[in-house]
Amino acid sequence: MQAAPDQDSPLKSVLVIDDDEGFRILLKTFLGKMFPEARLSFFDPLEHDEPPADFPWSSHEVLIMDYELGRGRNGLDWLRKYQTSSGFPATIMLTGHGNEELAVESMRFGAQDYINKSKLSMDRLAQAVQSARAKHQQQNRLSTTLVQQSNVFNKVTFYRKIKETTTQQKAGSFAFLLQLQVRNFRTIYAEQGLLRTDAYCNYITDTVAKLMLSQRLEPNVVRMGDAIVTCLIRDCDDAGMGERVAQNICREVRFSYQADPNVVLESPVNLGVVAVKPGDDVDLLLMHADRACLDAMESGPNEYCVYARESVTTATGARSDPGPAPIPAPPGESATTEVKAKTGPVPVVAVPAPAPAAVSIDLTAIIKSNSIQPYYQPYIALSEAATTVKASYYQVQLNLIIGPDQTIRAQDLRNCKISGGNPGMLDLWVTRHMLGQLLALEKVHGATKCGLFIRLSPETLSQRILFNWMQDLLKKSSNPNIASTIVFELHPPDFLAHKKNFMSFIDQMRDAWGVAFALYDVVNASVLGTCIKQGGFEFVKFAMDEKSMEHVAQVSSQARELGALTVIENIGSARQLATAIELGFDYGQGEFVQPSMDQLVLSTEVITM
Repeated sequence: MQAAPDQDSPLKSVLVIDDDEGFRILLKTFLGKMFPEARLSFFDPLEHDEPPADFPWSSHEVLIMDYELGRGRNGLDWLRKYQTSSGFPATIMLTGHGNEELAVESMRFGAQDYINKSKLSMDRLAQAVQSARAKHQQQNRLSTTLVQQSNVFNKVTFYRKIKETTTQQKAGSFAFLLQLQVRNFRTIYAEQGLLRTDAYCNYITDTVAKLMLSQRLEPNVVRMGDAIVTCLIRDCDDAGMGERVAQNICREVRFSYQADPNVVLESPVNLGVVAVKPGDDVDLLLMHADRACLDAMESGPNEYCVYARESVTTATGARSDPGPAPIPAPPGESATTEVKAKTGPVPVVAVPAPAPAAVSIDLTAIIKSNSIQPYYQPYIALSEAATTVKASYYQVQLNLIIGPDQTIRAQDLRNCKISGGNPGMLDLWVTRHMLGQLLALEKVHGATKCGLFIRLSPETLSQRILFNWMQDLLKKSSNPNIASTIVFELHPPDFLAHKKNFMSFIDQMRDAWGVAFALYDVVNASVLGTCIKQGGFEFVKFAMDEKSMEHVAQVSSQARELGALTVIENIGSARQLATAIELGFDYGQGEFVQPSMDQLVLSTEVITM
């Protein structure tokens, strides 16, 4: 993503896309008078069809685009298609009379402002240009913060996909984990800076995904680190597919990226490949892929290595890694005990696989040292009912810092040995922190609301401590009603097991501050009906799972019939987003829809990456 010019500097260039010649002339007149030094460019969609793939978006500071582009096309589709292009400019959408909702939708997908054509004036146009440039610059600043952090949600989702593959792999099919390292990352970073380097690595990620899709594979591709791209490919018919993909990337693909008209970024890469088998341990798979990638880097640019082993199960699977074993030979070749590289064999180095011990966590010390990183996953409105809710909603997640460059999700505490404190202490911390965030947002944005989904532990729900804690905090706040947009999440089994205590807690929260409640991980229709009827839950949350979407559709439909708003999480593709809308979900969430972020912004400011 390219940094935007300072909003106070003179405007240098404007691009207008409109199929109406008369309106293009009017904009040329207005813009020429307001910004006489600016270079004006015009694109007629009736004459040129769509912009080509190499269209120079980065050479323009501001784009003014009409919604109606003729021949059944519209600006919103073009915005969705092109706005992830490198250096895409600040955008103003033009709409006809009665298209205000479409204009707001365009801002959700990347535009910074919009103008109703019937209300166009020089003053309104100047205001829109100034506003668009300011928001664009602000979003680039937010983007800088985002790319400096580890995208934890992506990693967690990817980890789960690998785990699913090790437990649900189809008989007779093959799966592979590939890790790609950008060799010249540090050099590019030193010469070009953070934003261009990050944009280049995102380009590599996208290119790898497109390459695999072109080979009729269905990959999960994610940036696991600054210079590392990791890919999972599943349900392959061929035991040699992982190696062939790596070979193709190393031999055929040039990762050449046009950062701006004068700068092209290019770097060789290295890949490590490991086969994924039923019962494999995910952490060891990632470790072996990393080791294979390092071996490939020692061999030189554009080399790959295949890690050869019989198993990566841990002691809990009755067997540890025995070290290298022959890799299955492609047709016509003999088996070998060596790791294959692009230019020749590279000896395998066995990696010992000690059985991992349960992580010991001292929550008291973590909270005392404030070693907690909150991050936020935005929800987008998918239904008409959701668009009437005047709040931007986010899922609050926590990372606990347990060592140098080592974090653990708060949700994974159940797999840890807690040596001090209890999960209920985290609920108190996050509630206090989020109330502070809501008060800070209110000072900046006034009445605009921000809603937060916060998952609570059973320890908190079985006692009054959270209610008393919030009561003390809100007594000292300037706006006691600030908690009305908080949504506390409960797990159905916990609610049913401690219903009496939970109902008292729910009633107190609702009566005092109007707090809402949600159910998550709902799988049983009868349990859902009991919970909603007795607890009056306002939201019900589901996870996107293509293997059980028919069941999810039935249970979510029942939730809406009972008056709850439904949320679908973990949307990972355009197809899944279309499915969510088709099934009538009210809100959607996932990295494909909106990336997680390390600070709260309101819906009109959410960045589309």
